Amino acid sequence: MNSALFIIENFGFLLILSAIGLWHGKKQEKIWTLPLFFILVSAFIFRFTWHGNIDQKLLFFGGLFFVVWAAKGCVVLLKKSFFFKMLAFLLFFFSTLSGVIDIMVIKNDFMYPVKDAAGEPFMQWIKDYAAPNAVFLAPPDIFDPIVLSGRQNYWGFFKNFQIPPRSAFVKEVFEATEAGILRKATSEGIDYLVVLKFEKADFQYAVNKDILRTLLSVVYEDDRFIVFRMDRGTIEKEKKYTIGL
Repeated sequence: MNSALFIIENFGFLLILSAIGLWHGKKQEKIWTLPLFFILVSAFIFRFTWHGNIDQKLLFFGGLFFVVWAAKGCVVLLKKSFFFKMLAFLLFFFSTLSGVIDIMVIKNDFMYPVKDAAGEPFMQWIKDYAAPNAVFLAPPDIFDPIVLSGRQNYWGFFKNFQIPPRSAFVKEVFEATEAGILRKATSEGIDYLVVLKFEKADFQYAVNKDILRTLLSVVYEDDRFIVFRMDRGTIEKEKKYTIGL
């Protein structure tokens, strides 16, 4: 999503009230605002420059800074004519409504079933057989079975934003048809490759399971997952394959 659009959709009314409050604030009240404002802006610039995206947690913590001035803006409008009183009511109502909607989303998240290792064979296998410092390359999931089992996911739900990004490399590994890219994955510290046996909206890779089976050792498989071991010793000599033959 466009960063500016995200900020407007989530903070639009709050920013209006904050601007009104700041405009009518006293000089003594504004003195403490400038250092905090510059720290917040600097943090945003650093985050965007390094990762190319906004940090939602930082953004919402920064929203607490604007709430103080939004309250001041409401008080200013309530002291004016009936029109401005109604404007203050509407701005306050919609600012509060957006927060209520956010809370509803959080509440609904708790209704999402989260599996435990005791009832999930895949997670239990990870806990029993994967080393504590093992690194998996697995499809992203908000409730990642890899992470919930106490291991690391090279990709992860937030895609491990970094410079350079890992997306192109991850695509190469999932779609690997020769041993070279798999050796590179091993050199990156990846111990296991997890491939899905079911359709997933955010997992759009052309995975050739048959070729991977010839190049890597399968160490776990059920009706949902196939786990390949990425040890150098299990990667056969490089072979050329033609998909479909």
